[in-house]
Amino acid sequence: MLHLEDIKPGLALEGVEPFRVVTVEFVKALTPDSIQVFYRPPEGGVKECNLTRMNEGDLRLATQERPWAFDETARRSSWRWRPSASTSHSCSTR
Repeated sequence: MLHLEDIKPGLALEGVEPFRVVTVEFVKALTPDSIQVFYRPPEGGVKECNLTRMNEGDLRLATQERPWAFDETARRSSWRWRPSASTSHSCSTR
């Protein structure tokens, strides 16, 4: 959850548009409990919306996640690399 005061230009936000990440371009305070946000959606262009304290629960910083990750550590893995006789002397130190 973000507070309205935390929204600044350059932030990537979730919750402004459903299921999309937008980039904040400009923020204008309207009242102590509302702001006008100009933002850039993924397809480009600039849009604007008014956000109030009621929207704070929906807003969060967007995080960049890796499409994959290693879930198991090498220590716990059942696979072990063991050098064979042919590869144990493959490096030359000339």
